[in-house]
Amino acid sequence: MSRSPVFPQHRRAQFQDLYMHLEQNPSLKDNLSRLVDMCCMFLDAKMAELQGALEEMDPLTRCKQVLTMMRKDLEKYKLQQELMRESYDNLSKMHRKYVLSSLLGSSVTNAVV
Repeated sequence: MSRSPVFPQHRRAQFQDLYMHLEQNPSLKDNLSRLVDMCCMFLDAKMAELQGALEEMDPLTRCKQVLTMMRKDLEKYKLQQELMRESYDNLSKMHRKYVLSSLLGSSVTNAVV
């Protein structure tokens, strides 16, 4: 499975699959360790961090480690979304300026001729 830093559609589909799996297997909700393992599959973290969490024997500590990684992923996603929005806004402004200058340039040229 490809691990993308952005939270694209396939990530949403993976989480929906996880949710459906949890709904179909209520015993999985009770097994925190297996749930944490499944969450690790969707994280975009360094392999050493993931391996450390998977090797942790205490379920509560393990869950906290994975939750911390999930929060980092969410923050990274939010920052990427913000950067993409800002880039799009800047590109739109530049495009508008270009179009306006083109229109003004052609109208000035037509008026001179």
